[in-house]
Amino acid sequence: MFLDPLARVLDAGIDEEARDALLGESEKGSLLFVVHIEREAEAIRIISARPATAQEKKDYEDYA
Repeated sequence: MFLDPLARVLDAGIDEEARDALLGESEKGSLLFVVHIEREAEAIRIISARPATAQEKKDYEDYA
């Protein structure tokens, strides 16, 4: 999903911690909403991942 050219990056930060949310398709074609933090040297820490809601699916399709 991090390689999805149509993925949308959204701000998911809380307090002082910078977090990003990514709405995109997995390699298997599932549309996912993933909150993550980018760490040093290209490391990514996944905070949470879940299937996209109906509204998020619509937003993704409208954006594409």
